[in-house]
Amino acid sequence: MAGETYTQSTGIKDSYVDAVRLRNENEMKLQMMLSESKVTQKNSYWYNDDVAAIASNNALIEGAAASAGTPDDLDDFYNWTQIIGKDYKISGTQAATKYKGLDSYVAYQKAKAVKIVLAGLEYALLVSTGNAGTSDTARQLRGIPYWVTAVNTDCTQTLDSTNFNTSDAGEADINDVLQALKEKGQSPNLMICANVMKRKISVMTAMGATRNSNTEVKSLTVTITVYESDFGDITIMAHNNCEDDTIFIGDRKTLRIGYLRKMQKKTLGIVGDSVAFQILLEATLENLEPTSWGGIVLT
Repeated sequence: MAGETYTQSTGIKDSYVDAVRLRNENEMKLQMMLSESKVTQKNSYWYNDDVAAIASNNALIEGAAASAGTPDDLDDFYNWTQIIGKDYKISGTQAATKYKGLDSYVAYQKAKAVKIVLAGLEYALLVSTGNAGTSDTARQLRGIPYWVTAVNTDCTQTLDSTNFNTSDAGEADINDVLQALKEKGQSPNLMICANVMKRKISVMTAMGATRNSNTEVKSLTVTITVYESDFGDITIMAHNNCEDDTIFIGDRKTLRIGYLRKMQKKTLGIVGDSVAFQILLEATLENLEPTSWGGIVLT
């Protein structure tokens, strides 16, 4: 960012703060879609249960005695909170200087640190597989990759990258994952992938020049944002933080961000002519339906 300017032809002064906001909006798309909760400990716990499969013959004989089996217990799941922070220091000279385009250099540095912390949270949601942490190792939350590759493995396909191409084969693989999720009672509505994978998906689905599509929405076109699958409309999110060899598919309504500590600013101290600050949050990802996310991993 240093030295960059964004001059507007209207004569409005350059806005460095706006430049930071614009640069980071693309890196916070997922968390902006998710709901929030309050967690009270560094290990966040929640429970999940399934309705038993319907028996092939569930009719009861009139007047027959009832027999209750062993009571079912709830399945418990948990995730660790992750601390994400950004330190910054401002000298007395910087605080007193009037920078071009800035009303306050102090406020600018705070805003920049906030965006960096939020971008760090977004990265963890999409990349981290989790770490319990030790006295020498930081805790890391379990992001979507953990729930896809370690929990809901029967809704995740590991494929040879040469077989996942711009033909109908790739689209069939996506529909296989969608079918597996639907058969578990889930309602997938979101697909997250890297930009390079988004282009492949667009070509796959846009092969449907013979398909019917609504001309009022960007579906089944080269600029596809909604994929009209055999199992409903799936919003596609191309994300800079998603790995190039991975596609996540699931229900965004089952995910929420649990905050142990919401965003906060701390003054670390005064050292000579400088003041040090820290922007910090502590959060985790709660997947209320652990079988609601699957995906494709290319090898």
